Amino acid sequence: DRFVPLALAQRMCKQDCVVTRHVSLEPGVEELKYHARGIGTFLEIDPAEGVKLQLVNCNFDPRCVGLVQR
Repeated sequence: DRFVPLALAQRMCKQDCVVTRHVSLEPGVEELKYHARGIGTFLEIDPAEGVKLQLVNCNFDPRCVGLVQR
């Protein structure tokens, strides 16, 4: 996906990932959420605004070690 940094996708989606699209009743307002098995949501993006919220730490899965926000 063009919104996910390649290194982050390779780290989090070794098995599989799910992308959900959340659409508001307001025209043009949507959000993409990226979910990794065993971790949950690791990235949220507003495609129109380019705003990203990224998981930067967790203590229950080795994939979280060394995560940095980009």
